[in-house]
Amino acid sequence: MGAAALCPGSDLQQQVMLFLLPCAADLSSASGEAACSESKSKSKSDLGGAPLGQGWPWLAAWSGASSGSRATAISALCRVAATGNSGARRAVAEGLAQIAEEGQHEAVAALADFCVKDCDVSVRTAAVEALSQIAARGQRPAQVALLGLISDPLEEVMLAALEAMKAVAMPGDEAVLLSISRCLSAEAWAVRRAAVESLSCVAEAGDRLALRLLRPALQDENRWVRVAALDAIVKVAWRGDRDSTALVLQRLSDEIACVRVAALGGLAKLADARDDIALLAVASHLEDQCPRVRIAALEALQEVAPRGHRDSIAMATSKLQDAEPDVRMEAIETLVGLAETGDEDVIASLARCARDDEDEEVQAAAEVGTERL
Repeated sequence: MGAAALCPGSDLQQQVMLFLLPCAADLSSASGEAACSESKSKSKSDLGGAPLGQGWPWLAAWSGASSGSRATAISALCRVAATGNSGARRAVAEGLAQIAEEGQHEAVAALADFCVKDCDVSVRTAAVEALSQIAARGQRPAQVALLGLISDPLEEVMLAALEAMKAVAMPGDEAVLLSISRCLSAEAWAVRRAAVESLSCVAEAGDRLALRLLRPALQDENRWVRVAALDAIVKVAWRGDRDSTALVLQRLSDEIACVRVAALGGLAKLADARDDIALLAVASHLEDQCPRVRIAALEALQEVAPRGHRDSIAMATSKLQDAEPDVRMEAIETLVGLAETGDEDVIASLARCARDDEDEEVQAAAEVGTERL
């Protein structure tokens, strides 16, 4: 069953059947068992134990084939799927992803059918992954199938469908956004986080509906969902969007440090320079009990404070005395980013740090900082 055997006029269905027989027990017959024995030896040597459908030797023959030839192979695969067991159907789904061109109707329709009707979870997830690779943006059969699966009772299917929706859904589609948002109340936090990420990918820039739908996730009981929601809002909102900036500001009081870090990172990307409220919020976290948060506050300070801002420079200078070397290192970087070239006060502060700091790496960084100014 080598690639050379696949040429116009070949019995493609028979070749596919021979390959799939080892995993399709219900297809065995007197003649089929003999073919199965031959196919097993070939599949082991040709695939080296690769998962079904991945690295099929005959698929390489279709990498540069014409659309008509591809359609012939796709039809053969679909006929095999109608008679095979779950292993065969899964392999067909994986094979379709490798053969079909983007938007190929028969392949997309077959995969969508797997998604909706197949009772085997491995087949449904394989079909979902294949759809994400070959379905065109907004292609209705694929989009409808995925919308059905984001409410599947099995978590792994929901996760696969939400991931695929990023590639398949038409950006800004309100019906899709609303459907995805229903997953924000799912029991599994991983599904809720996946829904947040999917919303941010389907939404268009500045999408007010998506931003409204994301708000509840900022209050989620799971820290990673809250972090994902902050990242999603920053991704969707325009810089300077005051409503979105206000939402991010609220999470600066979160009890979990990684959420505060994400909120500071979000402020750095959303807030306008000279936003006094954002600047005060960032400054208040320079004394946070968590070193990671103090570092994030210094990073944000470079973005929300205008260059040469004396109060911000004074705050960053004070962190050269922080107990944590990593914070002092970030303070040096912040000072270099904020100070005007030739700023004598900052140069003097960095020179003292280079001379007196107890950490050699901090000393070296301060020395480099003075040279940069």
